[in-house]
Amino acid sequence: MIHTTPNVQQIKIQRIRQNLVDIRHTYRVSNMINVQRSMMKTLKRTLMLNETRTFLNNTRNSFDVVLVECWYSDVYLALGHRYSAPTVCLSPMTPPVTLSQSLGIPDHPAYVPSFWLRYSDFMSFSERLYNTAIAVAELIVSKVVFHYENQKMLVDLYTYPGHQNCPPLDELRRTVQLTLVNGHYSVSYPRPYPSNVVQVAGMHMRSKTSTSVDKKFKALLDGAIHGVIYFSFGSNLKMSDLAERDVQVFVESFRKLKQIVLWKWENGTIANQPDNVYIDKWFPQQYILSHKNCKLFITHGGYHSLVEALHIGLPLIGFPFYTDQYYNMRFVIENGFGIEISLEHLNLKVLDDALGNILNNISYTLFRTTLPT
Repeated sequence: MIHTTPNVQQIKIQRIRQNLVDIRHTYRVSNMINVQRSMMKTLKRTLMLNETRTFLNNTRNSFDVVLVECWYSDVYLALGHRYSAPTVCLSPMTPPVTLSQSLGIPDHPAYVPSFWLRYSDFMSFSERLYNTAIAVAELIVSKVVFHYENQKMLVDLYTYPGHQNCPPLDELRRTVQLTLVNGHYSVSYPRPYPSNVVQVAGMHMRSKTSTSVDKKFKALLDGAIHGVIYFSFGSNLKMSDLAERDVQVFVESFRKLKQIVLWKWENGTIANQPDNVYIDKWFPQQYILSHKNCKLFITHGGYHSLVEALHIGLPLIGFPFYTDQYYNMRFVIENGFGIEISLEHLNLKVLDDALGNILNNISYTLFRTTLPT
């Protein structure tokens, strides 16, 4: 599907539906492979679309700069060659070791923790050893398993005029002139970057108020005298994929609260839903988190959620599932503004205790007021 405005043409593709709840059971190296395979499937689907091919083959199109995501999707770098334009690389999270190596970003495993792990930047000897093993494993997997297939996609899936002369991937990587990383030392562990890498975490933040918010919804938040709790696992994880046992633990724990709970729920209704719980497929997250009555954010530990919560000064309860979410929650815990719960260990007492601790412990309740304005 193509959406066109006077200066924007957007081609939308249908995402591959996956149950990501169970991915937390996957061993780290297997998880790494599965994520890369999933990215390659998305790349193939995108480049094989008739809309994509028509757009790339249109010789009337010209651009001054090309921005491409290069987080396990280096095949997109051919667009810089297609339009003879400078290429800017976008990394949606901490660069993996493969991207760091190709862009000349220092990534020494002695002090740069892999986002596949839950290590901080202050590791023991055994942690540094394992961190090194994971970095080496990722490089080997990328070189042995995926390099040939990526290069084959580059040759087979592009049909634009002159694609036969496109340089190999290794050479395309060296043409990247700027990399924008969705990260920042204030909301994740610091690491060295060269001058051609810029950290841009928080660039998606909007104003704390919104005139587009429904008046009834605004009145609900304004009138929440005991406060509001926002519960969302983001756009990739579906709450409806949770086991019914886990759903009912949340239901029974929320039932005991005085606070209003806004629960992002994608599939119909929830059995035994308490009166203080409101569900919807979508909520204006930044507006809710920045509202004066919001007391707590229950999240999956995604980086955008972490940035928004820390920007506003809101404590977290995190349920990490995959990729950088364990890494993010380690940062949250070490800096004292949240609690991590493993879904495997979830029960009514664990959740009740976490909610009580966050809502009543002065170290969390004062967190918001101690941030600089």
